[in-house]
Formats: sequence, C-alpha cells, structure tokens
Amino acid sequence: MSSAAGRVHGAELQVLSLEERISFFYCSSVQDFVGVVNGPSEYLISADDVPYYLQLLESPDREQWLEAEKMLIPFAQGKAAPDQNQTRLLVHLETARSHNEILNNAGALPIYTHHLLRTLQMLKGLNFQYLELETVERTLSQLNRAITMLYLVVALTPRSRAFERALLDAGVFSPRQLLVDLFECLQVHHSTAGFPIKRLMLLIYVWLSTLLGDLNELDKLKADRRRHHNLPPEDATRLLCKSIKKLVPIPLGDPATDPLYPVRFKAQASREAIHAKYIHKPHYELSPIPSTDKDGERSEDEEWVWRIECIYKMVLLPKWKETMALFTTILSMAAGSVLDKRSFFSKKSFSIDESSMNGSLSPDEQLYWNWMNREKAIVLDVTSLILLLLLKHTRASHLYKGELVAQGLVEATLLPAATKFLNRDTATYVQVRQEDPSHLRVELATPMQRSVVVGQDEYALPPLRIVTTLLRIVQRLTKRKPSIIRATLCRGQSLVWLKRVLNLHEPKSRLYALKLVKSQGRYLGHHWMRKFTCVHLLTEVYLYVRPELEDDWLRVDEDENNPLVKSAETWLQGEVQAYHHKWYWSTLAPKPQASAVSFAVQGMLDLQQDQLDLDGGTRRKVEAEVKLDSTLCAQYEKWLDAQGLVPTTDVLPLPISFH
Repeated sequence: MSSAAGRVHGAELQVLSLEERISFFYCSSVQDFVGVVNGPSEYLISADDVPYYLQLLESPDREQWLEAEKMLIPFAQGKAAPDQNQTRLLVHLETARSHNEILNNAGALPIYTHHLLRTLQMLKGLNFQYLELETVERTLSQLNRAITMLYLVVALTPRSRAFERALLDAGVFSPRQLLVDLFECLQVHHSTAGFPIKRLMLLIYVWLSTLLGDLNELDKLKADRRRHHNLPPEDATRLLCKSIKKLVPIPLGDPATDPLYPVRFKAQASREAIHAKYIHKPHYELSPIPSTDKDGERSEDEEWVWRIECIYKMVLLPKWKETMALFTTILSMAAGSVLDKRSFFSKKSFSIDESSMNGSLSPDEQLYWNWMNREKAIVLDVTSLILLLLLKHTRASHLYKGELVAQGLVEATLLPAATKFLNRDTATYVQVRQEDPSHLRVELATPMQRSVVVGQDEYALPPLRIVTTLLRIVQRLTKRKPSIIRATLCRGQSLVWLKRVLNLHEPKSRLYALKLVKSQGRYLGHHWMRKFTCVHLLTEVYLYVRPELEDDWLRVDEDENNPLVKSAETWLQGEVQAYHHKWYWSTLAPKPQASAVSFAVQGMLDLQQDQLDLDGGTRRKVEAEVKLDSTLCAQYEKWLDAQGLVPTTDVLPLPISFH
C-alpha cells in the first residue's frame, strides 16, 4: 500500500464517516426492509408544518403516531419520491441535513426520545415466542420507525454545545436515561429474531461519539492538553509505543580513577535524553485546560471531563459487568459464522435441506445470505468501535476507570472471540468488498462518495477497520498482564495470525500487531524464533516499536511458578477496587455505638438493616453493659445510709405520663 493511502486510512480507521453512518443504517435485505412507514408520503411537508406533526407524535393515539411518522420520516430523509426499482426512500444527504436542523430547532430531540422510550416500554414483558407473526412485525416496525426518526436527527444535526448538552440530558440524566434503557432492551431482546440490533448499536455509537467525540477528536484533545502543559506533542507520523518505565541509572564510578568515566557520563546523558523523549505523561494526570470565558462557561476540555464522568457514573458503572457481557455477546455473534446465526439478524428463517448443504441456493436465498454477511460485518464494525471508544475515553479520564472496563471485557471472554475472528486469511478478508447497493440509497455529493465506495484503494476500508480495531482492543486488554498474555496469546499461537496481519504492510495495523508480538516475546521460550521463523519480527519490532530505546523485552526475570509473578496484576486490581469503593460504590457505614444515639434512633437503624430484635435486644445489651457489680452496689447503699440520704417524696411530675 502506498504511503498516501496509509495516511488516508490512518484517520478513517478510527471512526465511521457521516456517509457510512447513513448508508450502514439503510443497508437491509431486499425481502425484509423495515425502516419507513408503509405507504410513505409522496410529498414533503413544509417547515411550518413540522410543529403540528411533532404535536401529533406526542399524542397517546396510535393513529396519530402513524400519521406523524408518515410525514416526518420522509422530511427527515430529505426525499419523498420512491426508488424506481424498489419501494424505498432515498436519502438526499444535503437536504436531509437542513431538514434535521429544522426538526432539532423545533424541539424534535426530546419528543423523538420520548417516542422511542414509549416504544421500548411496550416491549417490556413481551415474549416474542408466543406472539403472532403479525403482532411481532407490527411491534418491530414501530420500533424501527422510532429509531429511524431519532437516529437521523442525532446523526445529521450540526453539532453545537447546546445540542450536545441536550443529548447528554436525554441520554444520561433522569427521567429519560435513554442510553440505560437501550442497554436494558438489548440485554433482553438481543437474541430475538429480527430485532434491529444494528440500528440500536449505530444509535449508541452516534450518541456517544457526538457527546464525547470520536477517537480522532480524543487525540486532538490530548494534544491540546499536552501543548497547554508545555509537553512535546506526540509525533503522528511515527506511531511509536509509549513507555512508562522508570530510568534505571548506571553507576558511573570515580571520575578521578576511572578512565572510562567521560564515555560513561556521555552515554548516560544520551540514555536520559532518549528516555525523556519517549516518556509518556498520562492524560488523566494533566489538569484540564481552564476556561477563559468571563461568564463561567466551561472550556471544551472541562466539558469533556464532566461528560465522561456523567456517562461513566450513571450509564456504565451501575451494571458494568452486564453491559460488558452484552457487548461481548453481540460481538461474538457478529464475528461467528453467519450460517450458525440464521435467525440472529432477521425473523426470516430457512430450513437446512440438502440443497443448502450442497451450496445450491435459490437466488432469493443467496441474496438473503449476502445481505446477512453484510449486516454481520456492520454490527461487528460498529460494536468494536464502541468498545474501543469506551476503553480510550474511560482510560483517558482515569487509569482505574479504564481498567475496570477492561476487566469487565476480560471476564466476559471477549479475548477468545476476538482472537478467533482474527485467526483468518487476513489478506483475502480485507480485500473483499460486500456486494450491497446500500450506498445507492443515499445521494451523496461527489467529493463525499469515496467514504462509501473505495474501489481505487488496495484494501476495502470497513474490513481493514474491523481488523485494526480488534487488534487495538486485544492489545489494550492484554497490555502488561502476563497471565492474560500467556493464556490468550502464547497458548493460542497468535504469532501465526499476527504474521498475516504484518504482511498487509498497513502502518496502523502493523504497529499494534508488533506490539502484540513484543508483549509476548519473553513468555514464548527460547525456541520461539526457530519454531515460528520470526527473526524478521525482531527486526520490525526494533524498527517500528521504540527503535532507539534499550529495553529488555526478551529477557525473562520471573519464574512462572512463583506466586509473586501476578503481584503486579493483583495490586492493580486491588487499586481499581479501592478507587471505586472510595469514589463510587456505596460501602456499609460503621454501626453506631449505643452511647452515641438514643434507643429510638438505634432501633430505627436496626430496622433499616433488618437487625431489629423485637424482644428489646438493644436495650438489654445496654443494660448488661451498664450493670454494676453487686458488691459495689451494697457498699453504695451503706454509704447512703451513713450520710442520711433518703428519697424525697416531693417529686415533680414528668412532662409525659407513662402507663
């Protein structure tokens, strides 16, 4: 691949372009397309009619919903005339962008969010296995229409600070919390035949990337913060591995007696300069760029810190294990064989007969399987990008947040699914372009068409992006974790498929493949070079991964059987748990002592903790604690008699009468 093509792909391999977001959304089977209403409007409404139809959409009457959807969906797509070959609406991108800006200014975002939440509420409690087919189709069509309206507004509305805050309010904060409801809905219905998983994942990706920024914007945010703190920016032209190792000084000896002291001193200065060049200051240790606005408006950096904290605390953290397991399940199903997932993406089912086993499928079935392969690739692409986006943003916010997300993915067995998918003929896979005319349903301007049709490049962009994203996820989950490296990379003989990735000679995928080679070098044993003929891998590691820095990545210091080998990993897990217990997770408060509160307060506390003794346990315990010795009581009574102290009868009545 030429260097120019590599530079173009470097930015495109981290993000979905606007054209891909729309064309992927409208990719669908010829026989089973549900995204627009039946009998769509043949004309577009005017901008003055938008508030009226938005008001109809808020009505509890379903007939008014359908009437509003019939008019608002073509208006959002920017084109009302159906295709000549199929009864589908095309999306005119430029017109759709202006129309969705009108919809957003009219207040469509909260109305569409409420409409989708109302549709998701209808799905709760439904068991699709026992419903009639017409009911299932009507329910899923309603869900698809609600997703379509909201997705077009989020994806095509021009970004602004007010629009992003509206997304944050609708997706994260109560009472809506759309992102939380989307995860819960996917958790329940992700295995339902025909459920729009792809569109929901696209909606989640667009929502998060608009709120937090995509990976390219995150790189720019990091560069701006480093520049603010007078740190050298990371060179984007040289993709080098970062180092956080501390420099170990070498004893120089006595200057008066050692003849090699000047040479050693110069070498030490050179090593310090090289280390200072490669040392990496984590992003979360640098304070955000302060605001210069006199009105107290937060800066862009401070706004990002607040948003990632809100999303992490309110969306990801409450059910982080379930959410990471959901992502892993969807990615595993999308990465598997499409013949094993016949009912995963569509409610249409086919019986396995002799003709299908022999490969002689009918044209309709062949067209259906071609579409399903396309659908599977889109789900895999979007899901992997969401995972990488969450990993990068949470780790940039704080190391321990990123480690908790990574721990959830490892426990959900994401690594076996990712490595199994990567163990394929990579050179053939990245050159396969799916035969799908979905981009023809989106009218693009001439300069924009390259993002969808990339026939002039050596590799197809979406498959190459999938491979690179999964490599980055695997490298992030295994970095500096010897036990995971041994179990996942070494025992799985990952060098076999890593060499296939290296043969692509694409800079970004080559970098992360070499990082994975380097991370497992010390754990493969002394015969690994002879066994895998990996001498050229050593050369490429020294050329492209920290070429000037002297390190000991091939030297094994620890014994695998030593229980202290995992001490660093155990320490990191303990730090992650302690950090979250301190700042997020509610711990049990210490039980108050009896002398600190009254009996009534202590009884209420025991009642809340389900520890109340109905026989007066708290009072008996206190009486037992304050009970005096019998000998001491007898001496006290003798002293009272000697002093002539007798109880008086003039006792004032108590303010409260006890019976």
